[in-house]
Amino acid sequence: MLGVGGMGMAPLALYLRQMGCTVSGYDDNLPPRVAALLKKAGVELPVDARLPNNVNKVVYSSAIATEHPLFMDAVKVGLPLLRRGEMMAEVLDEKKVIAIAGSHGKTTTAGMLVHSLIRNIYPFGYMVGALFNGDSILPARYSDSDWVVAEIDESDGTIDLFRPEITVIVNLDWDHTDFYVRPEDLEATFEALAQRTRKALFLPGNDEILNRLCRNSRAEKIQVGPGGNYQIKTIETEKNNLRLTLCGRFEEQVEVLPAEGSFNAENASFALAVSHYLKGSLRSGSLEGFPGIRRRQNKLYDFGDLAVIEDYAHHPREIEAMIRYAREAFPERKLFVVFQPHRYSRTLRLKDELAESLAGADKLYLMEVYPASESPLPGGSSEDLFNGLPGDLSARRISSYSRLSSLLSEEIDKPSVILFLGAGDIDQWARTFAGELDEAQVLDSVELINKSKSGQSWWEKLRPLVNSETTLSTGVSLADKTTLRVGGPAFFFAEPATVEDLGILLTSAAVRSLPVYFLGRGSNLIVPDDGVEGLVIHLSHSSWRTIKPLANGRIWAGGGARLKQICGEACRLGLAGLEFLEGIPGSLGGALRMNAGAMGGWIFDVVEEVQFMTLDGMLKTLPREEFSVGYRECRELRRAVAVGAILCARDGVSSGSIRATIEEFSNKRKSSQPKEPSVGCIFKNPKDSYAGRIIDELGLKGLRVGEAEVSRVHGNFIINRGGATCGDVVGLIRNIRREVQQRTGIELQLEVLLMGKSWEQVL
Repeated sequence: MLGVGGMGMAPLALYLRQMGCTVSGYDDNLPPRVAALLKKAGVELPVDARLPNNVNKVVYSSAIATEHPLFMDAVKVGLPLLRRGEMMAEVLDEKKVIAIAGSHGKTTTAGMLVHSLIRNIYPFGYMVGALFNGDSILPARYSDSDWVVAEIDESDGTIDLFRPEITVIVNLDWDHTDFYVRPEDLEATFEALAQRTRKALFLPGNDEILNRLCRNSRAEKIQVGPGGNYQIKTIETEKNNLRLTLCGRFEEQVEVLPAEGSFNAENASFALAVSHYLKGSLRSGSLEGFPGIRRRQNKLYDFGDLAVIEDYAHHPREIEAMIRYAREAFPERKLFVVFQPHRYSRTLRLKDELAESLAGADKLYLMEVYPASESPLPGGSSEDLFNGLPGDLSARRISSYSRLSSLLSEEIDKPSVILFLGAGDIDQWARTFAGELDEAQVLDSVELINKSKSGQSWWEKLRPLVNSETTLSTGVSLADKTTLRVGGPAFFFAEPATVEDLGILLTSAAVRSLPVYFLGRGSNLIVPDDGVEGLVIHLSHSSWRTIKPLANGRIWAGGGARLKQICGEACRLGLAGLEFLEGIPGSLGGALRMNAGAMGGWIFDVVEEVQFMTLDGMLKTLPREEFSVGYRECRELRRAVAVGAILCARDGVSSGSIRATIEEFSNKRKSSQPKEPSVGCIFKNPKDSYAGRIIDELGLKGLRVGEAEVSRVHGNFIINRGGATCGDVVGLIRNIRREVQQRTGIELQLEVLLMGKSWEQVL
């Protein structure tokens, strides 16, 4: 399963595993919650990007590019490659499929139907295209029963492979404009689905287009909703609940749905109608305890005068529905909408409709387009959408979380509701923002962020926002995390497990103007004795150390990968040109920040592109030519952290030749550098000279302050003889600089970094 962490792929993996298949999966960015579900079910999740030996088929997500190394490996060895929908159709071919389809709400409808059939004790299996909230219901279950509820997706055309027994089409709007160039193309797909449906079609009674498209189907047409066979007579809204009075083919009874919004009543009517059709009756309380679907109408905060809600809405009709719901649920409040457009193709073709739907907000904050693997399209940018907004709509474009948080805290001065809408990564911003709200401070008015609140309280509030594999600590000693072994503690210390958690940490720190420092392997870095007042982020989790081959002699390496390991992997693959990395201590992220070099090579000499995150949590990717690099410097990474990079090597070189070069560099390094704890080169080389040579010629080798000593092997190294302090090291640096300047006139500049302070301060 290639891309196994996707919301369509993971349920299929669970279903296949429960069938008895041996299933393994790989994902470049596997969400921890999904990983835990898969591991518990017995799905194998190898860390490295290599095909296991016992594979018969490879199933891949539509988000996977054909140049992905695992995809290419499968092609090379001749394995069958199937898209997710193709595998689903194959697995369900002999089942009676209850297909849930449509443009909006199909995931929630499928989830409600699953919950209802479980409550009505009906034997069936299922696959839903998302996670349920909580852990009470898995997103998939295999059953020996003939019946299977399956959410089928029209986005990539694999919907054409299904021949359902029962089809539910909740609605139809033009979408997935990258695949369906015209609305008529999408309509033809749903008309063909209706023709293939064998037994029953459930359709909205008031949708003329869908009823026209399905009129020639031989299946029984069952209309749901106003004027249909199954109806809801009344809808009453209570706190966090809907009371639905059923009528028509339903026995007249009241069902309570733990959700809000008229669109959820529509979804429930389809779920209850199918349940009644299959069972012949409905058990009272069929939707009682429905946990809801992750990222659908997720109320993150509701206290006093402020509510914060996050939703997957990214199509104009979905946006309109969410805005209508917010107006109904909070009629006296000002409505703020934060929207992240999804895909350039959708933004381009639905730009006018998006602008019209967003006009329902009182205030709009428009984020950049989430590309979802698409390349930019002329006319499909966030700026293009912004320029098409109605002139009377108060709107701003937003490019950073810290800016958004600042604006919200300034502009919300009355009872309000904030909607975070979009199908990209906007949920991270929503969760971060909600986590910063303090109920104790929301009294007579909305107060978003209490910056005077103690840091410890802020830190504790972050814990539920990040996954369980992310470590958050306070007062952690940094001495044993650096190669020099000196220094005090970090007040806040975090080891994020994912890119998402890194973004949450950075955006939260940015809002509080909290200094952030990054720690790789701790080389080229000195920590003050009194520690660091700020947030220290250590990229130590295995997810940051990924190294995988790409096409054409390229390698992807995570920011936490050791340069020595990258060098070794390149050698194993027969890729030359990266041997000089053997001579550089530390991780890739630190090397990129410093444009580190050794043995005549510089890291940016072999860079194709770098993915990095800015200090306000924005993830960016830039090609090599857009970086300004110099001696021990990369300007763009001064206030950012490298998440990973693509490195270019040379193919067609024997591993033996590469290994010989590596051993030569390794021996040279060992013979010229001290074995004791050190921090690498202390000083930058002056123009046309070498700092180590100058120190040697002045007889400064062996000079000591406390337990810090100038190495007798290399004059540009300071070693820790055991028990040295940062004060010892700084004192020795001061003495060396003074001696060199007085005797040669050269003012040595520091190459090594001092965490949390500037050298000007301490020297």
